[in-house]
Amino acid sequence: MTRRLLAAALAAIALSVPGCGGDGNDGGGAQAERVQAAYYVYFARRSDALEAAEELRGDGFETEIREDAGVEWLVIASAELPREELDAAEGQMRYVAYQFQGDYDGSEIEDD
Repeated sequence: MTRRLLAAALAAIALSVPGCGGDGNDGGGAQAERVQAAYYVYFARRSDALEAAEELRGDGFETEIREDAGVEWLVIASAELPREELDAAEGQMRYVAYQFQGDYDGSEIEDD
């Protein structure tokens, strides 16, 4: 499945779920709660980390690449997201990890 097909599938799912109409509202007219999220994906090769980071930037994430003990490359992808989009973003990270032979290692969500 290509990245565009995955994005289209995720968008279709979001549109079919009540309150996820893509308009930034929670379905009740109030603005959806947004949270800061950071996702961690490790890669064995620097080139894979660079490609993954580029793709994630194209999808609206800020990215940082760090060398981890000279053995792996860590991509940290972060964004402020509506709370109801966190699961979809995690799915996207898992797909990017798969696509570029990496390992998704979880996320940190800043709750107020």
